[in-house]
Amino acid sequence: MEITITSEKEEPLLKRKAVKAELSEYGATPSKAAIREDIAKKLKTEAALVDISSLKHNFGGGKVTLTCYVYKEAKMAGLLGKEGLKKRKAAKKSKAASAAK
Repeated sequence: MEITITSEKEEPLLKRKAVKAELSEYGATPSKAAIREDIAKKLKTEAALVDISSLKHNFGGGKVTLTCYVYKEAKMAGLLGKEGLKKRKAAKKSKAASAAK
């Protein structure tokens, strides 16, 4: 699996970096966890701080374009990443359910 980083944009207010990359030379489509680990190695950071936002397959091209965010702190990754979003939605649902009773 070959990962080529096409762009990096610093987002200082959110304490993260937006990274766009291309993935090529792969057999079956790799899992998000495998991609996360490879990007973390390439950017010299922890895999827990990488949040993959989107994966787009290019039909017939053998390439995958991906967008991910690399957080500087685990706290921000927990708040703004996909896991943080799940927690906020669950809290909102439970609050709405308790208010309906």
